[in-house]
Amino acid sequence: MYTALITDNKGCTLSETANIVSTGIVHVGDSLAVIVYPNPFSDQINLEYSGSGNSVLFIYNGIGEEVGSGKSEVLSTGRFCQRIDMSSMPAGVYLISIVVGDQKIFRKIIKE
Repeated sequence: MYTALITDNKGCTLSETANIVSTGIVHVGDSLAVIVYPNPFSDQINLEYSGSGNSVLFIYNGIGEEVGSGKSEVLSTGRFCQRIDMSSMPAGVYLISIVVGDQKIFRKIIKE
């Protein structure tokens, strides 16, 4: 929960409180910027990431079994945008592994 307090040049104040909910995850420390949203999700998850070359994607369930995989070709902008349909998967925690060139990134996703 965040509160903003605004004071004008006449000393009048206004206070507003907001509850902010994250709908995606961006890990800044990684050399490969990956955005996963929405997370948690119901049926589909969106992935956006940048890189050079083609990418390979693996999805693992909560006990480490591979339950999906796929390949993407790089867009002309150097960005990958991919929507994954997971409507047939049961609710739970999954791990996505994205390999672009020599970089491998993991992200945890939650299906409600």
